[in-house]
Amino acid sequence: MPTLDVLVFWIAEFGILTFLIWACIYISTLSFSALKHAPFVPTRVSTKPVIARARPRKDQTFIDLGSGDGRVVITAAKEFGLNAIGYEINPVLIFLSKLRARIAKTDVQFIRADLYDAGLCQRPALYRIHHQLPPIIYIFLLPRYMDHLGKKIIRSCPPGTVVISYGFVIPLLSDKLYTILKGKPFPTYYYKL
Repeated sequence: MPTLDVLVFWIAEFGILTFLIWACIYISTLSFSALKHAPFVPTRVSTKPVIARARPRKDQTFIDLGSGDGRVVITAAKEFGLNAIGYEINPVLIFLSKLRARIAKTDVQFIRADLYDAGLCQRPALYRIHHQLPPIIYIFLLPRYMDHLGKKIIRSCPPGTVVISYGFVIPLLSDKLYTILKGKPFPTYYYKL
């Protein structure tokens, strides 16, 4: 029978080992994302008012490009009843997103894909024609991706699609800008095709 000192030592060892494993996973996640030119930066503010400003309707499709840990996708589904999908390139973040969704008991979808491969409005699973509602697309990405995404959105999404860009403008959609939500640390830009 181990003594109390030995048990405390084992518990401390287990705690330190668990912390180190999670730290390695977290650092590898950041490294993977940075190598793919898409660093993971979690949204630090409540996304509920950001999504609400787009005036979503129940069962409308919500697409998050670069969904990270899934918090925006889960909020869209849970708080607004949206058919929410997240695209993310990082497999560790996809796993974390799915775990968070399961804990939140939320029916959402996470797809591992590069932004350049994301189907956006072209995939029937993402844009449900029978709802006759154009999707809402949420983006919190670096400015260097905005020109490519602007072209892709214009090319593949139907009229009425709402694009929410947290933090950065989408130059190709400047004539579609309909409101700006001032906020900290970033403003949010709303476009409508």
